Amino acid sequence: MLHQNDIRSVVRTHKILLDTSFAMQPGFPEFIQNFAPAFRRNPILISALVLWELKNHCRTRAVDPIARSTLELVALLIRSRQAEVRHEACDRYQDLVILRVTLQHMLSHNIVVLTNDCRLMKDLRAMWSCESVRYKRRLEILKIHGRTQDPCSFEDQEFR
Repeated sequence: MLHQNDIRSVVRTHKILLDTSFAMQPGFPEFIQNFAPAFRRNPILISALVLWELKNHCRTRAVDPIARSTLELVALLIRSRQAEVRHEACDRYQDLVILRVTLQHMLSHNIVVLTNDCRLMKDLRAMWSCESVRYKRRLEILKIHGRTQDPCSFEDQEFR
């Protein structure tokens, strides 16, 4: 389990991938505020699909204040260069984008995925435990705790 100082170190040293499920948590703005200095040096990588999903939430739901405020916060992060939008022509589904990017960079970069999606977490862990390739890099998966709204490690045993 990562503690606050460990999380601070991880967001400074790992490539950061953001999933919509993490951004839509009520604790996301506080997470951004608490770790803003790290994001100035190590921007969050955001798929254009995350922006599309947030915009879609704002359009399709009568009143979704979390989606609207999250979209505004993400736009501010992009303008302040604390986040970078990435897009490839093959990007169609957000979870597949995170899996592809992780697979593509797992030999050359430490990676932290910000997600509250249990299935994605399990797929990432399975991919990282591949027997045919040994990794010297690290994968961390952070979620926002449902009760406390604090960032914490996303561990397999929580869902068994």
